This record gives sequence, C-alpha cells and structure tokens, in this order.
Amino acid sequence: MLEIVRSRTRKNKYNYLYDIGTRWFKLDQMIRIIDRNKRKVTVQDERTKEVYTLSIKTLNRNYTRLIPTGLLQIGILQANSKLRMDTLFMEYCANEESAYVNYGADNGTMVIHPLGMIEDYRRCPSEYQKAFRRGGKERQSAADVLLESSVIQDYYNYDPYEINEFIESIPYYETNLKHYRFIMLYMDDSLDTIIPLLGKYEIKKYNACLQKVADLLKHESEDVVDISEFMNMKTFLNNINLMYLIDCSVDITNLEFRTKTIAEDEQEDSSYNKAYMIDDKALYELLRYSIGYNISDIIMMRYWYDIDLSSISNNYALIRNTKDDKLYIFIYRSNGVRKDALSDAFSISEQNKLASRFRL
Repeated sequence: MLEIVRSRTRKNKYNYLYDIGTRWFKLDQMIRIIDRNKRKVTVQDERTKEVYTLSIKTLNRNYTRLIPTGLLQIGILQANSKLRMDTLFMEYCANEESAYVNYGADNGTMVIHPLGMIEDYRRCPSEYQKAFRRGGKERQSAADVLLESSVIQDYYNYDPYEINEFIESIPYYETNLKHYRFIMLYMDDSLDTIIPLLGKYEIKKYNACLQKVADLLKHESEDVVDISEFMNMKTFLNNINLMYLIDCSVDITNLEFRTKTIAEDEQEDSSYNKAYMIDDKALYELLRYSIGYNISDIIMMRYWYDIDLSSISNNYALIRNTKDDKLYIFIYRSNGVRKDALSDAFSISEQNKLASRFRL
C-alpha cells in the first residue's frame, strides 16, 4: 500500500499535505479536512462543527498544518486470480514521515485484512464450531479470537516465507484498489472521530466486504460460526481493539477511571482549562503497572495541541480514559528509581490503605 503513495507522489504529484483528516489551525480556530479534490478542500470547524469549502491557496495562506501522529490507509482490493473475492484492506503507520520516505522501517506498521479470519478458522474448524454451539462466554471469546486474527502487527518485520499465501498474493498497485481513503490521524482521535472520515458511501462498501467474509465463514461452518453482528466498520474496529493498537504505537496508556476537578480557570469555562485527578484505584494501577516509579507533585490535564510535550521538564504519561475516549496528560516528578514491588512503591501506611480499599 505504501508503494501507492510513492508512485502517486512521483508520477501524479499527489500532495499528502491536504489529505482527509489533516488539521490546520490559526490563532483562534482549528479546522479538519473531511474531503478534497485537486484545488479545494472541504473542512469542518472543530469547535462549531460548521462545514465549508476552502481553496488550497486560502488554506496555505491563512492556516498552519498540524503534523499528524499517524496515518490510516483503507481500500478494497478487487478480486483477481489469487483473491477469490473483493476484500477490505487497511494499513496503519504510526509515523507519517517514514510512511513516505522510509518504506519498511520500524514505524509501528499494522495491517488489517479480514480474510485472515478465514485462514484462522480453517486451522481448527471443529474448535470454533464447538465454541459457537455452546454459546455465551465461549462463543464471545471465540468470536474475539477470530476477529483479532485479521490483525497483523509489525507486518514488514515478518519473514516472507512465514506469511500466509493469501497475504503474499496481495498486489501493491493502484489499479487493483477501489474506494481508497488515505486518512491522517492524531493522538486524541477515537473511533467516533475516525469513522466519519471514511465517508458514508465508502463505509457502505467496506461493510459489504466485511459481510462477505461473515457469509463465507457461515457457509464453510454449515451455519454454525456466524459473526455477522460484528461485521460493520465501527463494531469490527472496536472488537479488534483498533484504538488500543494505535495507542500502543504512540505510547498512550489505556485506563478506565473517574476524574475529579481539583483546580480550574474561573475566567474560561472549558474542560481543557482544569486540573484533574483520577480515582485512587486507577491511580494505583497506573503507578503499579505502567509508570512503576516513586513519584510526587502530580498534576493531570486534558491534552490538547497547545501543550508542547517537548517543553515539559518533568516526566509525563499520556492516558486515554476508555470510558469516554478522552485523552489526558499526567505530569509528575520522579526520583528515577523504579519500584517493582508494592512494598517499594508505597509506605506501610499507604499499603494498608490501598489493601483495605481495594481488597488486595
């Protein structure tokens, strides 16, 4: 897929600066491109949600481009001599620049190819059929494993002899792709912001491809293995944990927590102008399993792009609240000594408090 970008850039002078999903800003406004053609872009105001059209000349003159943290390519590979049917194909890269100039680098590449579920089912059909017949939690667990088998991480680090034949057969040239979208992503994106960027018409085509895979599985299993309920774009991407995989590539910790406001700017009522703290149980999990250091002077705020991470002198961690997909920055001081045990990380009184509260 990345070959497509290179060929476009070289032959057709394709300018990725104006791709769908790219954010542009000026002093008091942030806009995002939701559609484009050669000379104009359709943008949406991030605050008011107003949609309007700008010429690329106006965009360059009045706005500054916000550099994306990743890019998602998605399209439908048309059936050919080795692909028995049209199939959805997605590729995510965690580093925008390396996707264009350093093909195959260690950049957090991930490929999503739903036909992988067919191959996984064929390895142990009887086990999948037994789980689906039993129903309940066993059926859900089997469905989760099946769906996740469509994800290939570190695709370009695979030994080519170890890649399944149907993956090896994927042709990387533009004439075999249709309904192609090239979407720029940012750290605060979630499925709710990514799905609309795919386009309503394209989503219908992608859903149809996913349903074909479900129909094939159902046919091969004699109507036992039915995953139709999961085979629309939002449900499918949610069940393969797309956001978790993306967050891992940019060092964002996923954690479910409640917040309480501990300070706020009285002159401006905004969730981005408040300091927060998370509930004690989530804080313990964060310290114990993610940060793992003896820390002090904690402050937490909603993350936005006016925060320059490179200027932060203290340590910090980016945390996504899985309850609402909001992104926070957790800033703290540390003495640099890693605490691997509960007895090292907390004093005796703190240990007793945590043990009684969380029944540890």
